[in-house]
Amino acid sequence: MRRRTCPCSSNQPAALCCGKYHRGLPAPNPEALMRSRFSAYARGLVDYVIDTTLPESPQAKPERASWRRELLAYCKATDFVELRVLHTEWEPGQSEGFVTFKATLIQDRQPFSFTERSRFELKTLPGQKGDPRWYYAEGEELEEGV
Repeated sequence: MRRRTCPCSSNQPAALCCGKYHRGLPAPNPEALMRSRFSAYARGLVDYVIDTTLPESPQAKPERASWRRELLAYCKATDFVELRVLHTEWEPGQSEGFVTFKATLIQDRQPFSFTERSRFELKTLPGQKGDPRWYYAEGEELEEGV
């Protein structure tokens, strides 16, 4: 049986890395959520991306079906080459955290990269059962390059 490494660049098998979060285990911290979201984009798991985005995030769309179509088109048109986590700002017990990362992608056969500082919140959404979960809140692009 061939083991695929996780798209999040951890060099771990996907099933043991981000796959467990894609199957429903809550991400334990902002970095794990960041990695699992990158991996979800790479694998076209757009429902995971939507479900881990705060509804009040600037990236959230009010109509799920059109948001889903938009994300699927983006995932199909993009190769997610590498994720490098540059810095994580979060301590256990905090309900907000930041992850600065560099993503390298390919679109239309053209490689490009960007660096972003993403903000994450630990909260319980209305109607959510169980413990609070981490959600992507927003990101600030820091630089672009090849």
